[in-house]
Amino acid sequence: MNQVGDETHEIRTVAVAFDPACTSPALLHAATELAVLLGAELEALLIDDQDIARLSKLPFGRMFEPLSGKSILFDDAAVRSRRAGAVARSRAVLRELSKQHRLVCSVRELPGLALAEATGRSAAELFILSSFHAKFGSGRTIDREALEVASLLAGSVLLVSQFPVSTQNVVVVGDESAAGQRAAAVAKRLVHRGASADSALIGHVNPEGMRALELIGKVSAMSPTLVIVGLADVSLVAALQEKAGTEPFSILTVR
Repeated sequence: MNQVGDETHEIRTVAVAFDPACTSPALLHAATELAVLLGAELEALLIDDQDIARLSKLPFGRMFEPLSGKSILFDDAAVRSRRAGAVARSRAVLRELSKQHRLVCSVRELPGLALAEATGRSAAELFILSSFHAKFGSGRTIDREALEVASLLAGSVLLVSQFPVSTQNVVVVGDESAAGQRAAAVAKRLVHRGASADSALIGHVNPEGMRALELIGKVSAMSPTLVIVGLADVSLVAALQEKAGTEPFSILTVR
């Protein structure tokens, strides 16, 4: 049990779910740091990007090679080879990070499972997902699947929208519900144990009587790096999570 002031919030396992072939190692660094700050174990769920898997089976599917500047035909062998290399690199990064931080870390490969299915295989109390992806040789694109899964998860979820995930300016958006109290407790813990000496809890917003656009505007005006949300109103939670792909702050929803 993690004690934070008068509040108790139990987070024993933090799970990070991602496709190694489409995800920056920075996500693993962010997941490791959060697990360390919360005194939790880390579980890495390695999945396949379903769009790439489907496209690789189409006769007209092509992929862009950044080094050569050329587009080449997709084929199953190329996709499998690319994934194997990405999985090996992710495992190596996780080994190094767990050794460096003395962190208990487990890795589970879940090929063929969509993101929602993969997260359903874990009993973690907190999930970490990237709100954007870079695939098919393209730049940063909002990951609609991650946003949808985040809205459906029963556990808490961190939607990462920028790297590194910083506790320099933390804003809590919470009401008087149990989730609001837990959000405030988690914020205090992260700020107290944050790696940066500049970590600060810069504000608390109670959205009572606010519409979604008004709430988003008020939060954005505070220039947070991390927003911690604990609300009973699921529509306001969804509106804030939607901004994780477009605003320069990550969003941790506490349930």
